[in-house]
Amino acid sequence: MVAPAALELLVDNDRRLVDKGTEFDDEIPLVWAARTGRTTAIRILLGAGVPPGPKSGELGAAGDALQVGHLEVVKMLLAAGLADGSHCGP
Repeated sequence: MVAPAALELLVDNDRRLVDKGTEFDDEIPLVWAARTGRTTAIRILLGAGVPPGPKSGELGAAGDALQVGHLEVVKMLLAAGLADGSHCGP
């Protein structure tokens, strides 16, 4: 598990973690955090400007969180603008 301070340092120094669609080991950071229920990581990533989901009608991170029962994660993504698409990626 990545410590919150370490994740904040990574986000501050590597914009690839924030850019939508950037993958590390075939994984998008926000999707990984959502699927694994890492609410602190989600809070940090959203705070750094990661969009909560795609505009294209896909559920992205929220869909992965729903599949494994992380409802708190889904609530966080909805609160960040997933519902209306206003804060989602291209």
